[in-house]
Parts: sequence; C-alpha cells; structure tokens
Amino acid sequence: MDYFSMSRDDLIQEIIKLRSKFEHHQGNEFIETDNIKHSEVIRSSLKEFQSELFIRLSPELKYNYVNEAYTYFLKREDYHFIGQHIFDTFPEKFKKPALDFLNTLNINSPEASVEYKWTNSKGITAWRRWTVRAIFDENNFLIEYQAVARDVTEQKAAKKEIKRRLKIEQAIARASKLLVDEEADLQKMIQIIGEAISVNRVYIFEFSDDLRRMSNTYEWCDDNAISVIKYLSDMDAESFAWGLKRFLQGENIVLADRDNLPPEAIVEKDSMVAQGIYAAVLVPIFGIDNELLGYIGFDDTKQSRIWKDEDIQFLNLVAEMLGAYWGRKKMKKALQASETQFRTLSETAPAVIFVWDPDVDDSLLYLNTGYTSISGYSREEALKKNYWDFIQPDYKDMFQVNGRARLRGESVPDRYELVFLNNNNTEFIGEMALSIIEWDGRPAIIGVVCDITERKKMEEELQKANEKLEVRVRERTAELLSVNKKLRQEILERQQIELKLMLSEARYRAIIENQAEMVLRALPNGSITFVNEAYCNYFGKTADELMGQSLVVPIYQEDQGEVLEKLSLLNLDYQDDLENDYTLRVVRADGKIRWQAWNCQVILKDGIPIEIQAVGRDVDEKMMAQEALQRSEANLRKLAEFAPALIYVYRDGRLLYVNSKFEEITGLSREQLINMDPLELVDVDCQELIMKNALARQQGEKIAPYEFSYTGKTGQQQWGYLYADTLEYEGSPAIVGIIFDITERKKMEEYMLQASKLESIGILAGGIAHDFNNILTVISGNVSLAKMIMEEDSEIDDILTEVEQAALQARDLTQQLLTFSKGGAPIKETASIKDLLQESTAFVLRGSNVICTYQIADDLWPVKIDKGQISQVINNLIINADQAMPDGGIIHLSAENAASLSALPPSLKPTDYIKITIKDEGIGIMDEHLHKIFDPYFTTRQKGHGLGLTTSYSIINKHDGDININSSKDSGTIVTIYLPAFPEQTVETKISPALSLCGQGNILIMDDEDIIRETLGKMLKRLGYTVSTAADGHKAINLYQKARHLNEPFDLVMMDLTIAGGMGGKETVQKLLELDPAAKVIVSSGYSNDPVMADYQNYGFCGILPKPYKIEDVNQILHDLLDKQEAG
Repeated sequence: MDYFSMSRDDLIQEIIKLRSKFEHHQGNEFIETDNIKHSEVIRSSLKEFQSELFIRLSPELKYNYVNEAYTYFLKREDYHFIGQHIFDTFPEKFKKPALDFLNTLNINSPEASVEYKWTNSKGITAWRRWTVRAIFDENNFLIEYQAVARDVTEQKAAKKEIKRRLKIEQAIARASKLLVDEEADLQKMIQIIGEAISVNRVYIFEFSDDLRRMSNTYEWCDDNAISVIKYLSDMDAESFAWGLKRFLQGENIVLADRDNLPPEAIVEKDSMVAQGIYAAVLVPIFGIDNELLGYIGFDDTKQSRIWKDEDIQFLNLVAEMLGAYWGRKKMKKALQASETQFRTLSETAPAVIFVWDPDVDDSLLYLNTGYTSISGYSREEALKKNYWDFIQPDYKDMFQVNGRARLRGESVPDRYELVFLNNNNTEFIGEMALSIIEWDGRPAIIGVVCDITERKKMEEELQKANEKLEVRVRERTAELLSVNKKLRQEILERQQIELKLMLSEARYRAIIENQAEMVLRALPNGSITFVNEAYCNYFGKTADELMGQSLVVPIYQEDQGEVLEKLSLLNLDYQDDLENDYTLRVVRADGKIRWQAWNCQVILKDGIPIEIQAVGRDVDEKMMAQEALQRSEANLRKLAEFAPALIYVYRDGRLLYVNSKFEEITGLSREQLINMDPLELVDVDCQELIMKNALARQQGEKIAPYEFSYTGKTGQQQWGYLYADTLEYEGSPAIVGIIFDITERKKMEEYMLQASKLESIGILAGGIAHDFNNILTVISGNVSLAKMIMEEDSEIDDILTEVEQAALQARDLTQQLLTFSKGGAPIKETASIKDLLQESTAFVLRGSNVICTYQIADDLWPVKIDKGQISQVINNLIINADQAMPDGGIIHLSAENAASLSALPPSLKPTDYIKITIKDEGIGIMDEHLHKIFDPYFTTRQKGHGLGLTTSYSIINKHDGDININSSKDSGTIVTIYLPAFPEQTVETKISPALSLCGQGNILIMDDEDIIRETLGKMLKRLGYTVSTAADGHKAINLYQKARHLNEPFDLVMMDLTIAGGMGGKETVQKLLELDPAAKVIVSSGYSNDPVMADYQNYGFCGILPKPYKIEDVNQILHDLLDKQEAG
C-alpha cells in the first residue's frame, strides 16, 4: 500500500487500523511480515504528528490510546490515561459542552470539529481545533471515537490582522473622499478613523495663530468613553506646554501608558487622568507653509495599549490629509479676501485702472468703472477694443517699447503723461503709473490713469495770464513811476485780489470739471446757467449749446411732470421741502433712454430762491438690476405657487408665507395659515425633531434634509421630506422650507416590507411543503407496500386504508402551501373549472352558517389556468363573502360562456371567455372605498391584512382576464370574473386500466433523502425491478456510466428535482442525455408546482412522479414508459 501518497487524515485512519491489528496479534508468535512493516510506518508517522494531540476513546468515553503530544500537553504519562474516563481529566466547565458535542455525531454525520481558547502554563492564550470522528462497524454500531487537535492560533491571528488592515485601508479611502469637499464633514471623518483603529475617543484641537490658545473643535466617542469637548474650549496653550514643544519639533506623542509620561508633563498627565485616558496617540497637524495648526488625538479609555507602527503611519497620514484640507481652505479664504479688496478699491477709485497684456494682441484684461466716466465708453465696449485705440498715436511707439521692456525686467520710467482719446475722438491728458502683476497665472501690466486735462489747461492759462501781466507792467512802468506811494500800494493790493480771485475760480472749475458726476446750475425758472464737462459728455452737447436751455428738456416726457411742479412752487416762493432726491429717466442724444439719480439744492438769498444746484449720476444699470430682481422675485413666487411641493417661510414661531400646494395638502386657507405656528400641523412624535433642527439651523449648522409626519386635510397622517435653509425675507432673517409629499413612497416602502415578509413566509411554506411531501411519500409508499403484504379483508388492511386516506388529505394541505409559496407566473393547463369552483367554495364554507347555490352551465368551455392560483382567488372571494354575512346568508355562484360578440369589459380583447359571478347578501362596501379595494393592505376589517383582493387582481391579470366588483352600503356585493376560454379544446380525462403490480428492468434511483431511496427501492423491488441508488447527480452519472461499461445499462432513471448541496435533477438530466441521448428519465419532487414539473419534456424528462406517491402510481408510470414502449 502506498502510504506516502495518502492524505494526512487517511494516513491517520490507516495507522489506527494497523495499530489495532497489531495489538490484536500481540503474544502470537506468528506475526506477519507485512504487519511488522506496517508498525514501522506507524512509528515513523506518529513522530510526524507529535505536534498534534491524538486520542482514541471507547463508546463509554474511556481512553483507549493517547499519543506522546497529548501526554506532554497534560503533563502525565500515557499509562495514567488508558481505561480512565475522559471527563476525569477535563475541567468541570468543559464537561457538558463536550458531551453535547459528542452527541451530535451519528452514522449520517460521523465527523465534526470544534474550536476553543485555552491558556498554557506560561499564561499565553492560544486556539486549538479538535476534529472528532465516530467509528461504526458494518452493523452501524458505535465502536470508537478518534480525535485530533491542532493549534490554529496563528491562523486566527493572521485572519484578524488581515481584517484589521483592510478596515484601515477602507477608512483611509472614505476619509480622503470626505476631505475632497470644500466643507468636509470632519465629525464623520473622525468617527470613521476611530472605528477603524478601535479606539474609544478621537478629537481635533485647533491652535490660534499665535499658538497661545487652543480649542477642542471636534470629538467622537464610542460607548466606552464620555464626551469632554464642552470642557476644552478656548484653553490656554500653557496647559499643554510639554506637548506643544514636542509638536513644534515635528514629533508625535505616542503613549502606551499615561504613567510613562515624564515629570515635566505633570499637567498633561493630570488632564489625561481627568478624562479617563490610559493610552493615547497625539499627531500634530501642519499647514501648507509648515505652520502648526492643531493636532488630532486618539484615546484608549479602557486600558494601556501598545500602538502598532501601522496604526501610527495611518494616523500620520490622517493628520497630513487634515493639514492639506485646512491649508486649502486658508489659501482660498485669503485669495477671496484679496480679490474682494482689489475689486472694492478699484471700482471706487476716482481714476482709470486697467490691466493690459502687451504679448496677447495688446488686449485689455480688466477695466474699472472709472474708465466709463472719463472715456465715455462702457466697460463692455472698451474691453472689445485694442489698447492703442485709446492712446494718441504719437505716444504709441514709446509706450509699447517701454511696456515690453518692463515685462522683461528692464529699468524704465514708472510714470508718464500721455494724451488719451475718448469715445468722440476728443483728447484728454492723463498721468499714468504702471507696475507688473500676475493676472490669471501670467505676467501683465496694471496701470492707473488720473485725468489732468483741466489741471494742464489751468497751468497754461495761468502762464498766459502771467505773461500778459508782465507786458502790461512793462508798458506802464513809466506811468507807475509817477504815481505816489499810495497809488502803487492800491495797485499792488488790487493785483493780489485779482490773483486770489483767479486762483479761486481756477480751483472751483478744476474741482467741478474733474467730477465724474454731472453738475448743473440753473435759475428758479429752470434755465441752465452752468454744466460741467461730465454733463456735456453724457448728453453729447457742448456747454454753449446747453446754456439757457431748460433743465427739463432732456427729461423723459412721462417724468417731466414732477420736476415742472417743483419749479412752479419755487416761483410761488414755496421754500419748504424743495430739497429732494430724484430718480428719473432722460433721453440722450443717441435716442437712448437711461435712468439718472439727482440731488438738488435750492440757494436762497434773503429767503428768496435765486439758484438751483444739482449733482447727478447715471443709475441705469442699478435700475435695470432692480427691475430684473423684481422680475426674478415675481418669477420665483410664481414658481413657488405652481411647485408640486409645500413651500413656506417661517420666523419666530409663525408662518409668513405658504404656497397653494400647502393650502391643498393641509386643507386650510392661506388666511388661516398665515401667523399660525407650523408645529400645530406636525405630529407630536416629530415636533421635538423639528424644533431641534430649527434651533441648530439658526445657530449656523447645516441640517441635512429629513423625513417627518404631519396631519393632512382629511386628518390622516401624511409624510414629508423637508429641505430648509435660512434667507432674508422682508428685511429680516427667516427660514424657508420645501416639503415634498412622500406619503405614497412611505406606503410603498411599507408595502415592499410586507411583500418581503410574505415572500419569506412563502419560501418557508414551500420548503415545509417539500419536506412534508417527502415524509408523506415514505408513509404512502410503506402503507401501500404493507397493504400488498397483508390480507385484504383483515382489520389491519382497514387501518392502513385510513392511514392512506389521511396521507392524501395531508397532500391536499401541502398543495395549499405550495400554491401560497408560488406567487409567480401561472403554470397553466387546459381544465374544466366547474369542479374547481365547487370544491374551493365547499372547502371555505366548511362549518360556516353561510350556504352557496350554484348555477353552472353544463356546456362550460375549457380554460387554460393554474388551478392552484385560481383556487386561491375563489377562496379569497368566498372568504370575503362569508365574513360579510356574520349572521348567515346565501352566496350565489354562477358560471356561463361569454362569446367574443357579447358585451365585455373594455380592458379585454375580443375573444371567447367564461364569466364567473359571485354574489352575496352582506353589508356591502361604501362608495368612497370602492376605488381602493384592490390597493395593497387596504382593508375595512380589523383582522384583515388587505392582500386578498390585491393577490386575486394580480392572478386574474396574469391569466389575461378581468375582475370587477360592484357594491353599495347594505346592498351586498357582486364580483364578476372573466377568464379566456378555449371552446375548440377538450379536457383529457385519464382513465387507466387496472394493472398487475409487477414489472422487470434495471432502475436507478437518485434522491438525497436516505429514507426516500429506501422506500422507493422497496416498492420497485416488490414490483420485480432491479434497483441501484445514488444520493446526488455526480454519483448517479458515475453509476450510469459504470452500468453501460459493464453492459448492464439502466432501463430508466428516477431523479429527485432538488438535491440539497448537490447537483439536482435539472442539471443531472442534461449531462445524462449528453452521455446517452436515449436515456429515459423521470423527475420526482415535493415541489409539485415547480415549473420543471409542469414543463418536464422541455427539460429532457420523459415523465413526472409528484410526491407523495403510492406503489400504484409508481407501477403506472413504469408501465407507461417501459412496458408500452416494448410492446410498440
């Protein structure tokens, strides 16, 4: 025998057998040479397994044999064990579990394993797996137990470590995904990390910029830790001086035990004791610029802990991810602040600010609003032009060369005086300062231009005036020499006064003319006496053209009335309320109508108006924005009114706005709802949740949408899904809410839950029916065998007949269970429905005080139906009719043919039907309930579950039929059913002649139940057949191949459809037909309604034998398949 090719378990069994044989022959001087060789193999093999514990026990649990490893394990010699009861060597706590475990072993399940944890003499905990096998002799008597124990500690530890690492990797992935968002859920992240490394508490501390203050901003605790975050806010960082110093050196703080802290960390140690921390890891969080932002901590509040290097690496990675996240937020905030500051300064500056890229088509990248007032171009028009369109051509070359030189880093002047062109090609002088900046990731030039045109003009005029004065002084020098000292003094004083007046006028004009806003002066009658350049540029006219013109002329006609009224009041000497701000429309020279805002002031002299002074500016864009905002608000309000959700605005415990959907769902008018506390509509169980979330939202927390229940207009409970946020409403903060009605979805969820439960019950019912049919098969088969053996007229034969009839009744019950468990597409067969109607009705009314009358046509057409499902429909309807008449009554059941030309419901195709009518004399159904009767779980009875009519409706639809119910209160109910009929077909009635219970042939049985194989085998042998059996498909195929090889083929194979844990009939028949296309195979199953049983030929079977069956059923099908074919 080749021992070296055996598996370990087979070799152990062979060793045991040889040792027994060897011990049997001890004392006999004739020891076979083979046994000596075998004993050598035993010794060498036993040495191989010395690390494993091995024992043999008698049926009374006394030691027959122990190996050296076992004696070493228990520190006793083997002679101390032999003959001793095993429980004498067991701790008391193991005795009962061990006995229970051994009692599970039997002939069908002789082997089992169990694992347990133990602690050796050194205090080390380990795991061992005992594998025990019960040995039986050929008569199935227990002769011995054999047990082997192996150390599986390393396997356990390896599995645990792999699981832990996988958990950590998943946590890293989930945490990094959270930190991608701008507003990451850090609370969720620390929970993920804490659960991944199995700590009791995780928290984040943030330091102030100067590292003097620190606050615990996030915390997660499991059930073994208490929350301390509320005590750790805005702390002095000096309380963490030792830890802060370590962090600034870039070190982690890893504490396996708080008692290991150095003396200088006494403050930190006291804090850990107060918080219940035994071990901890603290990891610093650094920003993008390597600045210390805070730290993340991980606590074990149960015991000291040795932290693994992999855990420390993982926590370092988490801290780096947090630092990167905070760094991104800080940079984004700084960038937004800088950009906002630049925009604010730029847009309010009284100068032109632009950004120019000379390397990209000399295009302008940015212009502020000051450019519009100076150049006359709008920002959109200017940005579409080339930069050189605004500079007088004589300056282009110089400016272009210097601009490119500046970008190359060369030294060029920072300030220039240039001549610029406005939109009507008039020139103005600007003083420009330039610098290099980075714009959208590339270098560009930023420039600031101040309009100095008026200043230049004033300087030129002053120069000319000085020159004229000097000429006049020289011409009259001779005359002045003769004037006395007093006259010279008067002339000098006059000159000084004139100069002061000139300078004052020049300064006044410089201020007015440099204004970006329009300035106007007029007489009380409205005649213009002065306008500045901004006014002229705006209306496209010169000052000379505007002088003397009425200020009303450019005003849009519809807006002139108010201005004219004010002017008339001025002329009537009304001075009260004459200083006003006006917003009105004007018409420009190009015909465009724009909005302006004017501030007007009346100048009085001795109480009489002498002049109007006004300053105005263009506000067209502002007015357009306001109009757009108003239109947007109107559109939003309209959208809210037509939205399919409930929308409301809420502040200080009262509703400020509700849309029409809110009125529709609650059944209250808008007048009733406004100023109502919305909590009055919310179910009591949900009010606390609503108030809690509202308070948190007011404090700035983000609240995710959530579900709640409230009361609808019918008083029934409704379900809503609430989205809410804060907004400004009518000038004050408020909460806007959008509620989507999810009542139907909640009903569907409840329906799906109930359907899932029913499906589970159905599966259980099907399994019970299958197993029950197997049991009934054994009972029916053995009863039929017993009746063949017993005399027919004996008393025992009568008893067996009663048992057989009871088994048939039990079969009907299992058929009901199978019908309930199906729930799928119907398995149809051509049948007459007459008997089904009467049998189903009689079954339901058994023991009831209600009777049924029948009016069924004798010539009723055949139908194609699933008998089980249609029987279920009739049962449901008869049950409803019976319960509608608690004091008794009569049910009228009729069935007739309905030809395709007769009046049919509109949902049916024009073909032939049978019409079934069930009428009761019960309490009826109220009109408002009729449209709901087929809805899942709708019922008006306290004990009903609301699925009977739903199931019936589904079954009739799957049969291409129609079901309709007419009823009214106290007038009874009429149910009408239409099922497709097939007049041309006939219902086959099988009448088999009496057969002699005998046969011959070679039969193979495949069934996973030993008792089924045994019972069917007895039947077949009694009938005269030769029988072989197999427990699953693989064994059946092997036996079939072997029989063909020996030229003793099987005449027929009988297969169970379902094999637990093995290859069943459906798969096996396909493989069998590949081997032998002529094979004859019968399928048998306790699932009599299985689709394979209904359509067996398409699956390769030539016959079916539903369980349970009697010997007569077996004899009939074998006669049909074997004897008839041989006769043919």
